[in-house]
Amino acid sequence: FGVKGNRTPQLLKRLQKDEIQDKLSSADLVILTIGGNDIMKVVKDNISNLQLSVFDKEREEYINNLYQIMNTIIRVNPDAYIVLVGVYNPFSQWFSDIKELDQIVSDYNVASQRVVANYQNAYFVGIEDLFKNPEESLLHTDNFHPNNKGYELIAERLNETLEERTLPDLVKKAYMVSKEEN
Repeated sequence: FGVKGNRTPQLLKRLQKDEIQDKLSSADLVILTIGGNDIMKVVKDNISNLQLSVFDKEREEYINNLYQIMNTIIRVNPDAYIVLVGVYNPFSQWFSDIKELDQIVSDYNVASQRVVANYQNAYFVGIEDLFKNPEESLLHTDNFHPNNKGYELIAERLNETLEERTLPDLVKKAYMVSKEEN
């Protein structure tokens, strides 16, 4: 159900749709990739006067939206596992001298981790390190979204988290359900 360009307000609205709620209600696992476009909106809206204070204000709105997203998913399906994939700095390759961008991305990831930590069946997957000083380009020609190699690295990191944390719980859950049925 991912939509290119969506930010947390759009995802919140889409989570109210019957089709999405139907799928959520029976999902074992929900993987979210959200936040990068929230940061980009701040950049676009303030390109001529970028200040950290603007990002701080918008990050608070992002945090509030993320809590609402998590609560909506759990309200629809309290048993679902939720994995939130972090954000990365797509500008580090071109603007490595602007350290504030790395700090902004890091602040959003820390905020996301803090939100996720409040939910028992939720996990955060950090990926920002994958995009810092890569040996080869990891971005698509739009210089914002990952290319195939970038998505491959994200998938590997995601799989590590799933294998270590989520999948064992899902297997245990499936075993308990089948045991109860017998």
